[in-house]
Formats: sequence, C-alpha cells, structure tokens
Amino acid sequence: MANNVTAIELARSGIRMTIGYVQNGKVFVLQALQGDRIPVDSDGGISVKAAEESIALLFETARKALGRDFDFGPVIAVFPGRHFRSREGEATTLTVDMLNHIRQLDYSNCISMIQKETREDGYAAVCCAPFLFVYDNQARGDFLPGQVSEKLTVKADCLLLESNDVHRYRKIFNDLDIYPYLELVDTYAGLCFLQGTSIPEKFLFLSLCEDHVSLALVEERRLLFAKTLEDGISDFVLDFAKRGKAPLPEAWQFARLFGFVPDAEHVFSPLPHATTIDSARTELEKAFSPLLASLASLAEDLRLEQNVPLVLFGSGTEIPGIDAYLSEGCGRECYIVNNNTIGARSQDFIPCLGAIKASSLPYQLSSNEGQRQAEDEVIRKTYFGRN
Repeated sequence: MANNVTAIELARSGIRMTIGYVQNGKVFVLQALQGDRIPVDSDGGISVKAAEESIALLFETARKALGRDFDFGPVIAVFPGRHFRSREGEATTLTVDMLNHIRQLDYSNCISMIQKETREDGYAAVCCAPFLFVYDNQARGDFLPGQVSEKLTVKADCLLLESNDVHRYRKIFNDLDIYPYLELVDTYAGLCFLQGTSIPEKFLFLSLCEDHVSLALVEERRLLFAKTLEDGISDFVLDFAKRGKAPLPEAWQFARLFGFVPDAEHVFSPLPHATTIDSARTELEKAFSPLLASLASLAEDLRLEQNVPLVLFGSGTEIPGIDAYLSEGCGRECYIVNNNTIGARSQDFIPCLGAIKASSLPYQLSSNEGQRQAEDEVIRKTYFGRN
C-alpha cells in the first residue's frame, strides 16, 4: 500500500482533514472529517486559538476511528486563497552531480531563485508550481530525476499570499508542533485534483466556497490569474434572506431544496416566509447577481473568448441549478467538478483531495520559506507523532 498523507485545510466554515494515499493516480480516502465553524479575530482573520483546538479535536477523532498507533504520514497544509497572486518565474542552474544527472537539489536551487525573483513586499511564497523543465536545450513538461544534463532550467508559477495571513496560518500548525512538508493555496489544490483527468485546455475555474469565491484562469493546467471576492456563498444567501425577510436557516433550506431550477410542480413554497417558488427564485437570482457581474468583469479584463468555459467546485455547486444559472448569465458552457471519491464525496473536500494527489508528484511544490521540509527529526515532533 502507498504511504499515508494527511491534508488539513484551514477555512472559516470549518477545518477539514482528509487522510488517504495515492495509488495509480487515484486518491483513496481513509478518513474525512470537518470541524465546527471557526470564528474570526478582530482583524478579520480566522481565530488561531479556535483553529488549533479544532485541529487537535480532529486528530483525536481520527485516532479513535483509525487506532492510536495509526501512521498519519506527513501533513499537507491548505491555506485559504484570499488575495493570492500568481507570478511566473524562471531560473537556471548547473547540475551538482559529477556525472550531470539531474537531482532534486538542482530543482530546489531553481525554485529558490524563482522565489527571490517573484518576491513582493507584504507577500510570502506559499508554493511554486513548475510547468516547464529544460534539460540543456530539450524542453519537457515533466521532471525527470536522473536525466543527464549539464544544466537545468525551470519555469514555474509562484503563488503568493499576504505575509500576515501566512504567518497566522503557520502559527496555527507550529503551535501544535506540526510542520507541514507541503503548503498549497486552496484554489491551486482544487486544480491539482483535476490533474490526470480530461479538462479543457483553457477555462475559468470558480471556487464557490461558503467563505469566499475565487475566480481563476487556467490554461494548459497553469493557474495564470486569480481574483478573490470578499463575499462567499453564505453572503449571497444572507442577502437572499434579507430580500425575502426570512430567517437565514430558512433561506439556506430554500437554496438547497429548490435553488435555481424551474419547478412547475410546486406553485407555492412550503417555506413560511416565501410566497411562491418563482418569486423566491427571482430574489435568489438577484442575490447572486454580484457573482455574475464579477464573472463578466473578469472576462472583459482578460479579454476572454466566449468559448472559454466555466468549471465549478465547492459547496456552492450543491445548490440545484447554479451551473445553468451561471451558464445562462454569462453565455458560457459550465461544468461541475465530479467528485466521486469514496469517503469524501462532498465538494468541500476537493482541495484536500487535490493536496493528497499533489503529494505523489516527482517534485516538491512547497516553498523553502521557513525550512518546512518534513524530515525524520521533524516528523518525530509533530502532533500526530506524540504519544
């Protein structure tokens, strides 16, 4: 059996933990858990104390299910993608091996140089995603350890998050003696889930989370551009509740039951504060109209062709008919990521599943900031390694 990996995603809607492994390119899940909603601190960031307590509880719950001596393997941290940026970089290094065989150290040297090249004040590198490797003068799309080459050139997209946010996220793990060997941004982790599948060459990638919505442009499996909205699905539903003068739980119930799907069978809504299905649906569409406006603005700014489709994932995709609503509103084909992973079918777990899938790559995505490699001496210090 392949080695286990534990992915932990930080999110206000609840910390998510997924334990699994990759075999033949497919993720197998042993346990998938989600904690309670995490409050925010006075500065708007997720509460460090509440997040730490939630992670500790998730580990304890997993231990009860999997056994006290269960090997959780190394941890992958998935950070919220608020305000993240993607910057392209390129670096070349001479191979260190006497026989000019490509080694991981050569790749790491290139990544370190790319991080310095793409550095921005107020931002920290979370991960670098390589998309091209040049061995002497031969360009390849994959990393080939052992390849004979006097020099290696790497082109990569460096994903950056605001430094204060990264410091907060790392503190949450370090206070628990957890030192993730890999750090990812949630939207990129979602893209990693699609690796190895048949996806369009170019598409808009929408992460419809409760806390925020991320709009990203993907081309040739590269995350070229991303924009994060302050509002998430929960904010749109809250606006819907205010429009209908209904309690928030009732607004969520309507969204999950009826959503945007025309329904000729139900003339009157069974919900006390809604008049008819059609009238309530009209208000729901108005509440979600800022999302359509953001899509239109992004498409105009990037001058996207009309044949570039939308690909959706996240808890918002579970609202019936949201794909048809977005497709009609922006005039583009729309697809929902199919998550048929046994043990973690919820759309919420796609970033964690993508993180586990990324662990099988032949190169290291994570940045070297903070020396976060999961070496043996670090593993012994981790929370899940303590008795």
